[in-house]
Amino acid sequence: MRIDGHTLVLGLIGDPVEHTLSPLIHNTFAEKLHINSAYLPFHVRNEEDALEKAVHGAFSLGITGLNVTVPYKTEVIKYLVSVDPLAAKIGAVNTLVRTSDGYTGCNTDILGLERDLKRHGVCLEKLSEVLIIGAGGAARAAACLCGERGVRSLYVINRSYERAKALAEDLHRYFPGMEIVLLSDSDNDARKLPDGILAIQCTSAGLYPDTDTLPVQSGEIYRRIGFAYDLIYTPKETAFLKKCRSSGREGTECVNGTGMLLYQAAASYERWMQAAGAGGSIDTGILDEIGRKLFLQTGRNTQGSIVLTGFMGSGKTTVGKELAEMLGLKLLDTDCIIEQREGRSINEIFADEGEAYFRDLETGLLRELAGKDRQEAAVYATGGGIVLRDENRELLHKAGTVVWLRVTAADVVRRLEGDSTRPLLEGEDKEQRIARLIAMREDLYSESADIIIDAGSLTARKIAAGIMEKTGYGGQHENSGDQRAES
Repeated sequence: MRIDGHTLVLGLIGDPVEHTLSPLIHNTFAEKLHINSAYLPFHVRNEEDALEKAVHGAFSLGITGLNVTVPYKTEVIKYLVSVDPLAAKIGAVNTLVRTSDGYTGCNTDILGLERDLKRHGVCLEKLSEVLIIGAGGAARAAACLCGERGVRSLYVINRSYERAKALAEDLHRYFPGMEIVLLSDSDNDARKLPDGILAIQCTSAGLYPDTDTLPVQSGEIYRRIGFAYDLIYTPKETAFLKKCRSSGREGTECVNGTGMLLYQAAASYERWMQAAGAGGSIDTGILDEIGRKLFLQTGRNTQGSIVLTGFMGSGKTTVGKELAEMLGLKLLDTDCIIEQREGRSINEIFADEGEAYFRDLETGLLRELAGKDRQEAAVYATGGGIVLRDENRELLHKAGTVVWLRVTAADVVRRLEGDSTRPLLEGEDKEQRIARLIAMREDLYSESADIIIDAGSLTARKIAAGIMEKTGYGGQHENSGDQRAES
């Protein structure tokens, strides 16, 4: 990065800003687009007159553009020369663009949310009903987006009924045709929700470090959700998403806010560069690369590994190699680690010591992988029977995002034809025996999985690419196929 008298200075103002990932994103945009810009976080303490001085001072210093984060997204409006219509409805801005007279404000948060939803196969224009959890600024933004896209019925759940009521009254002014239903956090009220509804979680509940906090308690709410989107991206899997995955409907897709973070940043950067006459259109290749950087960055701090599970012959090791290469991560194969530590093969361990001994080794290794503080992200390929123990299934989730490579008995027989190292493949009725064993384990694989990939007919590279898309760690392409799988 070069810094000189022509550098376009960009930044973030908020309190706090120390842990922001925005400089990583925006400075990578500059590097890839060959634009002379630099992005810095500016800590503006929540004190009297501090925000006003910061905005006016930034303009006097010639700063090209600013992002605004909590607690200033609403208060900053009074110091701007104009605000775009949608941001005015929302009552909050997150992006300041320089003009000749001062800064104008817009809200790219909702553009990032909409684009990430589309990437996962959700088009708001095609939905008639949406659930919003929360009633603050982020909830207002999501609700306004729903109103702009023609959602007919909006359900709102918030701890404070008065705040939810105030939000509903504001929304009725802008979207008089949209039905707004206020619900309490109770099983009885939750039964008013349609089955399979899209839920957008807009509160700070579950945000690091209070990672165990749930925004709603009613189990019936979670059972009604068909697609769960949490605006939070730290931790990678919030308590809300975990609850949706474990207690919700079968096949509920769970997505965090990492994609939204990336897309809103892209929209901000493009506006700044257009206003400065520097171009700056960001293509999907650049977004892919930055998505991988975000995964690596958050992975170091939030157990961001990917764990592959599945029956023997599902391709865990082969896919793991492809995925690790794509993401620039290490591949750790649990069976190989155990073999190296024991100095003998898995078959020899079973023959000499029995299955219980091997499972103890497997569980001990999982405890290591799931328990290390701030461990480097990695791709883990696991043994086919690792899901058999209750403790292991819990540990798998602590170790990272769990991907089940689902295959049929016919797939296994075809893939392992000629393999003489697996006793299960011997004999005449091998496909029937494998089918029975898969059926016995299927529920355990499903219970353990965050993402399910039907891997039978796909190449290892296509499976790896699909994992990257469904986790949001690599494939950032819009409309990249049907994303409404079990993720």
